[in-house]
Formats: sequence, C-alpha cells, structure tokens
Amino acid sequence: SDNGSYAGKSAPPESDSDDGDEMDEQARIHLELTMQGKERPVPAFFTKYVTGTYGMDALAPCVVHENSQWLVGAELALIIGRTARRLSEEEAMDYVAGVAIGQDFAERDWDTNEQRWLYGKAYDAPIALGPVMLTRDQLNDVDNLKIETWVNDVLVQVGNTRDMEFNCGQILEYVSRFMTLFPGDVVLTGRPPPLDGYPAQGVPVQVGDKVTCRMTSIGTFSCTLAEADNES
Repeated sequence: SDNGSYAGKSAPPESDSDDGDEMDEQARIHLELTMQGKERPVPAFFTKYVTGTYGMDALAPCVVHENSQWLVGAELALIIGRTARRLSEEEAMDYVAGVAIGQDFAERDWDTNEQRWLYGKAYDAPIALGPVMLTRDQLNDVDNLKIETWVNDVLVQVGNTRDMEFNCGQILEYVSRFMTLFPGDVVLTGRPPPLDGYPAQGVPVQVGDKVTCRMTSIGTFSCTLAEADNES
C-alpha cells in the first residue's frame, strides 16, 4: 500500500466541475454499509436520519459532553430515484438517480455503548452530502472512484470504491430484500480505512475542524464541525 505517501499533503483546490444537480437534502433515511472489516456473508448496516443532513460548507453540529469523541469518514452516497424492493444486483443501479459524496460523523463514546451502532451513528450525528448530485448518465462507473479526505489540510484517508467488500449493486440488492427504498433515500456505501496512525474506527475530529473530501468526477466538498445548541 502507498497510503503513507499521501500523509501531510495540503488540501486540494476546489473542484472546477459544474456537472450535476444541487443536492436534494430531503432524503427520508440514510443507510451506511461497511467498506472494511472481517469477511461477512452479508453487509452490515445502520440508520441515520434526515434531521442530521447538511450540505456544502455547512456548520455540522455535534452534541458535546465530557466524554465526546467524534469520528469522521467519507464515502460514496447513492441517491435513490425510483421506488425499489427486492432488487437483483444486475438491475439495482437502474434505480439510482445519482451519486454524491457523503461525510459521516459518529459519536464514538455512544458507539461503544450500543452493540448495533444505533446510538453512535444516529445520536444527533450529522451527515454532510454534496457538492452536487451527479446523475447516472454523468457518471456510469461507480465501482472505480478514488476517495480522499483531509482534516484541517492534512490528508487522513485514501481509498477506492473498487476495494469495497460489497459493490454498489450487491449493497442495494441486500437492503431492498427487507426494506422498500423510496426516491430521495440515500444509501452510504461505507468508508475506506484511515491512513496509518489513525484509529481503524475513523478519524477523530473536534469542534472547529474543517473536513474536506474529494472523489473522482464528483468534485470537492467541505464542512466544519460545530457545537450543537443544546437548547434547541
């Protein structure tokens, strides 16, 4: 692996691509499936909710308490375009309207307190989507996209969707076996592992950190972690 050769590079310039539609942030539900870990017969997944969805250059609020430990990872987001149930791997991508970059934040303290990840992933945990939605005719090959993430101008994560344990068609096939997907739903496909020196669970971030992600063809996307207003 050449991951270590990326460490310390500066954040990339803003993407000059004008392709794609503005991100529809009204997704009803968010799913993420893991990109890494031991081999398993089926994907693992958990839910995230529309109340925590943010867009380009947003201040992504996190709940801060004494034991707070927030983690971040970037991944490919699939935006559903047609009602879908019991799909086959071969037809699954025909039900995808477009793709975007997803920045998934998790609260690690709560993540360890609940075996199935619900608390850590949905505990007022933000997800940022953007910078655009590329439609399927604009980006046909979703299984060979390079993913890079910077935190405060330091490269922390490098990967490629071709290395996912389950490809996009397999992920949608599995989820649609037991859940009906509706237009606007977002399926996050899982993050690549962080570079050496960072926890396998994700890259630690704190209030004030700027997270910048770049993905092949889709562009560059940033948001900043902010402290949530506990009175709202």
